[in-house]
Amino acid sequence: MGVVSVILGIVALLIYFPVLNDYYFSKVIIIGILAVCGMVFGIMEISKKSKLKLSKKMGICGIVLNILALIPVFLLFYVLIIMAGDSIH
Repeated sequence: MGVVSVILGIVALLIYFPVLNDYYFSKVIIIGILAVCGMVFGIMEISKKSKLKLSKKMGICGIVLNILALIPVFLLFYVLIIMAGDSIH
């Protein structure tokens, strides 16, 4: 599960780079879904490995990559909320 978490984080980050030029809302949604799924797999890996007292490096790496992939998603939604608030006034 740790490998799946890392792969989902890398794929989400690779999808993000073309988004730098054009913010397509559907791409951001896909990045968000991949990153959340990757974080779930990373958390599952850490909880499983901590019970067995094994190394949790892959799970931690997957969670970090997925958090990095979620940052632009949160920023875009934040900007959209500010723009929606400004359009109301």
